[in-house]
Amino acid sequence: MCNSHKILRYVQEFYGDVDYLFLDEIQNLENWELWVNSLHRRGYNLLITGSNAKLLSRELATHLTGRHIAIGLFLFSLREYLDVAGFHIRDEYTEQERGIILNLHILADTF
Repeated sequence: MCNSHKILRYVQEFYGDVDYLFLDEIQNLENWELWVNSLHRRGYNLLITGSNAKLLSRELATHLTGRHIAIGLFLFSLREYLDVAGFHIRDEYTEQERGIILNLHILADTF
């Protein structure tokens, strides 16, 4: 498993000096809270995302001690997804449109 020092070194090698770090699924890194606090103290602006319920818990407030804003995001409903994909809900669809909608629904479930 990659440690936090290696991650920051790789970021700096690929992107140079950066002010912002976008960290997705950070909860998979052991002791991520300590590393994030260290990055914040060094002046990095951080955006942390993840799908783990632990990131939504009250523990997060304890780990980051008031230096966070939690924003919950919800998945699109099938109706919203179809609207974005250009299929407006109506009473009837052609056979081809039903196939496309079914395929979009399957694709949406994989994300």
